[in-house]
Formats: sequence, C-alpha cells, structure tokens
Amino acid sequence: MSTVERKRVDRTLFRLAVPALGTLAVEPLNVATDTAIIGRVGSKELAGLAAAATVLALVVAGTNFLAYGTTERVANARGAGDVNRSTSFARHALILGAVIGTSACLVLFLFADNLIALLGAGEEVSRHGTRYLTIAAFGLPAVVIMIAAQGILRGHSDYRRPFMVLMVSNILNAVIEIPLVFWAGWSIAGSAISTVIAQYIGAIWLLAMCRPH
Repeated sequence: MSTVERKRVDRTLFRLAVPALGTLAVEPLNVATDTAIIGRVGSKELAGLAAAATVLALVVAGTNFLAYGTTERVANARGAGDVNRSTSFARHALILGAVIGTSACLVLFLFADNLIALLGAGEEVSRHGTRYLTIAAFGLPAVVIMIAAQGILRGHSDYRRPFMVLMVSNILNAVIEIPLVFWAGWSIAGSAISTVIAQYIGAIWLLAMCRPH
C-alpha cells in the first residue's frame, strides 16, 4: 500500500471512529441527566432511579447484538452490491427490534416491583424504583429499534447521523424533564416520562433515516 493510500485509509478510519466513539459516550447520558436532576429531588428518589436504571441497563446491554450483527450483514450485502439483500436485512433487524423491545416492555411492566425487590432496596426506595421502571419500560421498543437502526446506518458507513440523533434526543430529555419534575411536581415519574418521549423521538428520527431511497 502506498503512502497516499495509507493516508486515505487513515482519514476514512478517523472519520468513522470519531462519531462512533461519540455515540458510545452519548448513550449513557440519558441516565446521567436523570440522575443529575432527580438527585436534587431527594436521596430516596435517586436510589430508586439507580435501581431501575440497573435493570434497564441489563436489558439494553442484552440487545446490543442487534447493532453489531446488523452492521456486519448490511455492510456485506452493500459491499456485494446486493441492495435487495441489504434492505431485507435492515427490515428484519427493525422488526426483530420491535418484537424484542415490546416483549421486554411487557415483562418489565408486569414484574417491575419484583425486579426492583431483587436488588434489595428498602420499601420507599423500591416504590420510587418501581414507579420509574414501570414508566420507562414503555420506552424499550424505541430504544431497541434505535439500536437496530444504528446498526443499519453503520452498515452504510453512516456514523455521524446516529451520533447527532442521540445528542439531540439527550438534550430534548433534559429540556422536557426539568419542567415535568420541578414545575409540574411529577418527581421521578416526570423523569421517566421525559426519557420515554425523547427515546421515541430519536427512534422515529432514525427510522426515517433508514428508509430506502
């Protein structure tokens, strides 16, 4: 490989790596935002949020295979010039994401109190954690679809736009959450509602980007 070609490859890798690393850094910000805001409400609410966030993090971590698996399949099909196969992989990933997200939502909604209790939280902390988890569970279909959509876009070497969507959705979460928590007085429920709203906005935005042109 010549020096010119090596420099071109390095620039391409750098162009893809920066937004990819940015996405990894941005993804936990929803929980960080909720933690910072609820931390000003009360220690019991904050502990409940931490318990609920632990359960949600485990569920979301278990769905990351959708992003990596979809990226590989879409990129291979795209590299082979097979648009139909690439589109089929993308569609299947989104459908699977919706099914997994909806199933996880139902499980967490029905068993939120049991799952929080397993973490050994006290009665009042469990009450706050259950309230947050019961509401936040409705955002899981959006979260898992976003994970699949990121995999699709990465398969098309598009790392910048998913990063932008995650950044904007995190900002929206904070903008919506502050008035719900403090002005409306909804406390931890307002925190969960704002997060779910931001997640669905992000999911719809990414779905629009995944539409074949």
